[in-house]
Amino acid sequence: MSYWIDSQSVSSNRDKIFSIIENFRRAFPDQFQKTGLKICPKCEGSGLPAKKSSNDITFWQPGNYCDKCYGFGVLGLNKIYDEYICKNCHGAGCEKCNNRGTVDWITNVVLKRKGKK
Repeated sequence: MSYWIDSQSVSSNRDKIFSIIENFRRAFPDQFQKTGLKICPKCEGSGLPAKKSSNDITFWQPGNYCDKCYGFGVLGLNKIYDEYICKNCHGAGCEKCNNRGTVDWITNVVLKRKGKK
């Protein structure tokens, strides 16, 4: 059972995971490189589809995330603890994962096969 899951907000899980990854990346850059995770080139690790204006003001609409990394800021994240990130919602929470953002290995295989039609 994953105790860190917050089913009250579908973006809350993603935000918590992003924060953990970002803090780890900044505190231990050498160890981060060993994980195999790559900083998302589209959002440059922010996880946001932010756009800077000509006067360096960043615009972002809450609830939107980078469509390449799905808000995690990194690429290559497939598993958290002993569960897999839901391929249906990309960790945000949906009906297929009971708003947890992660699924067990059996559900992961079923979702993977459905996606390979």
